[in-house]
Amino acid sequence: MRNYANVQAVGLTIRGTQLRERAKTVHMPNNVPMTVGEAAAKYGIPKRTLQSAIKDGRIKTRKLPGATGAHLLTRAAADKFAQEWKQRVAGGAR
Repeated sequence: MRNYANVQAVGLTIRGTQLRERAKTVHMPNNVPMTVGEAAAKYGIPKRTLQSAIKDGRIKTRKLPGATGAHLLTRAAADKFAQEWKQRVAGGAR
């Protein structure tokens, strides 16, 4: 029987930097999750704006377990919100 004690060290648990490292090496489809901070940096949207949109239900996310678990949003959801947000900002309405 094999010893599976090191299974988590191989990368089965995907968090933060492990997910970003995989994103650098693999083509990422629209359903790959990103954190609020990553979306804010990629699209130039204030992090607080994204957090408010998540709280209001304007962006669908998946929350990681725990009281302080991060919200993950798909690239497609982030793209859609970014386009809408930029149109509102360009039009002068927030």
